[in-house]
Amino acid sequence: MNLNKPLRIEVLILTLNDVEDTKECLKCYNEIKNRNLDLNINLIDNGSDSIYAEQLSRICEKLDINYIRNKTNLGFAPALAKVLPLINKHYDYLLLSNNDIVFDCIQLEQFIFQSYRNKSSISSPVITYYPNTDIIWQEGGYVNRMFLHLRMPMKNKRLSEIKNLAPREVDFVSGCIMLISHDHIEKAGFLDSTFFYSVEDLDYCLRVSPEDKILIIPDSVIHHKVASTSGGWNSFFSVYHNVLGRTYLSTKQHNFIKICSFLYLIFIFIPVKAWKVRKTRNVFSVLPILYKSSIKIWFKSSTCRPRYIKNLLYPK
Repeated sequence: MNLNKPLRIEVLILTLNDVEDTKECLKCYNEIKNRNLDLNINLIDNGSDSIYAEQLSRICEKLDINYIRNKTNLGFAPALAKVLPLINKHYDYLLLSNNDIVFDCIQLEQFIFQSYRNKSSISSPVITYYPNTDIIWQEGGYVNRMFLHLRMPMKNKRLSEIKNLAPREVDFVSGCIMLISHDHIEKAGFLDSTFFYSVEDLDYCLRVSPEDKILIIPDSVIHHKVASTSGGWNSFFSVYHNVLGRTYLSTKQHNFIKICSFLYLIFIFIPVKAWKVRKTRNVFSVLPILYKSSIKIWFKSSTCRPRYIKNLLYPK
């Protein structure tokens, strides 16, 4: 693809106490040498212990990558939001990236060019599990706006089951790897930093106006070591913060949707999530914790300042 000038991409990669996965991810980004892409890679160390921070700093110095360290774990969206004012403002796209992804550089280049060619506001490639790279983890999703129920029809299916490789509009793409145009950030803002971990990507996609496009790029594939930092999507940490995030998302909706989505949360979403931690925690001990936290956030949201709600969403 020939462009008048290279596309300027600011890459934001978040990490926490994870040297090996981060090193592998950074090496993948460092292999991109396409003359039509001008990548500026930023590694955000979100409060790693000193022993890990020193190693990450040395890796970044060796690879000529910007290293930014937060003293404490600020959470996913807040850590990215804090860095945003520090980066070059003349980028064309912002690429949000987990530190536990791996990819072939040709696949990522193709993803960026397809997104540019199709004028996407937000986009993502197909994401498979790793090392089971033929099984899909995320391929975009569709949102029932009344209940905020997210449907992902291709999840856990094989890559070979994707029949149409043309870019496709969806309601949701994962923040695991998300390309956002500069124009869209200028118009719609950035991730809501009230979220600590999980659901900030769904919230951001729901805020996209009808004239803007969220695209999945099916002919580009990256691989994800799913939830390697948080202990797995079925860990108590992941489930707990997912429930808190979904509750806060519910409170941001208009009255009727707010009520419908909360009822869905209480009667369906929370019981299903509690069941998923059964291998490590007793379901009947988890349910009261999830219900208590969720109900507290939902009812306080209409009477308290946003700062108080933020404190409820963050780990003590």
